[in-house]
Amino acid sequence: MKKTLSVILSLVMIMSMIAMLGIGASAAGAVECNTWAKVKAAIEADATASIKLTANVVANETIASFAGTFDGNGKAVTVEKTMFAEITGTVTLKNFQTVAAAAIAESPIVHLAKGDATVTFQNVVNNVDVADSTKQVGGFIATSSGTVSITMTSCVNNGDLQSVNQVSGILGNLGTKTTINFTDVVNNGNITGNKNYAGGIYCADGAVEGMMTRVINNGDVVVESKAEGQKGSNAAGLIGTSKGKALVTLTDCVNTGDVTLITSNTSAHYGASAFAIRTDNAESVFTLSNCISTGTMTSASEGTSTDAIALPKKSGSAVATNCSYVNGETTVQGATKVDAAAAATAIAAIEAQMTLPTYENVAPDTGDNSLAALFVVVAVAAVACTTVVLRKREQN
Repeated sequence: MKKTLSVILSLVMIMSMIAMLGIGASAAGAVECNTWAKVKAAIEADATASIKLTANVVANETIASFAGTFDGNGKAVTVEKTMFAEITGTVTLKNFQTVAAAAIAESPIVHLAKGDATVTFQNVVNNVDVADSTKQVGGFIATSSGTVSITMTSCVNNGDLQSVNQVSGILGNLGTKTTINFTDVVNNGNITGNKNYAGGIYCADGAVEGMMTRVINNGDVVVESKAEGQKGSNAAGLIGTSKGKALVTLTDCVNTGDVTLITSNTSAHYGASAFAIRTDNAESVFTLSNCISTGTMTSASEGTSTDAIALPKKSGSAVATNCSYVNGETTVQGATKVDAAAAATAIAAIEAQMTLPTYENVAPDTGDNSLAALFVVVAVAAVACTTVVLRKREQN
């Protein structure tokens, strides 16, 4: 009986240690983790792993490559470094928020989506600011290469983002070819770029095709690049630029942010607009339906242009149906100027249809794991002492 009690107590202690160390698996086969070290170890062992957080964690190291499912399970990730350097294959990132004690200098969640990646974001909120970055920056993904598909549902960026490179609230600067499908996506962060272009939602050097439904930019977007070698070109509330072929449909989209371009460029191909700007491909078409802008468009450089809706000046076209704006003017047919009250009513109707994640405010974690380490030491000591005591009693 005494031996049995000894074994039971030992097992209880060991199981407690395992829980503190974050070692476990859910019934569905996901690796359950309560530290970032455990997340990193699981992914390094299997890049296609399914991860489920069981506690708030601190991302103090960047995971090189990921091709699986990361379920934050409603937890918070304190970001000290980019969570994932690259993602490939079929990737799902869902159900978490990011926080930070201070601004970082790189994208908080993903730097590069590459190859044939099929990426899904669901119920993710970024609260991390980025400042003084020299990299391409996005609240969710910095850049992409290859043929990439990105689906985003119920996602929000609250971080202010600033870079001397391309920068956007959601996807920094997309590469070769990207298919997008966004529903209920919001940028609340102010976006500041010091080179080329910036957007509230995304910019693209490559081709982009897809749909944006109930996508809102509430942040101010500024491109200011007066220094030698920094010739800013475009700024927009949603799509900062789309140099490749763009076939993008925007439905029930909103811009409330002010957009400002300050540049040494003097071409009418460059400027500021609410929803979309510049394409180098004559086949590009931005199709807008029931979209509303209340922001002010400003281009403080001689020869550049502004438009209250879209400015595909260099090539391509924009087609609008039942769209409206409050400030400025537009050359896009199908858009009507309205007063602020009418715009507010229309925006409220769109917002009422949206489903967005709500997470409790969480203070950034310090990353101090000393208590967990102490618990392990105490648990090991307790197991040893219990065993010794019971053996002595048996001997007596």
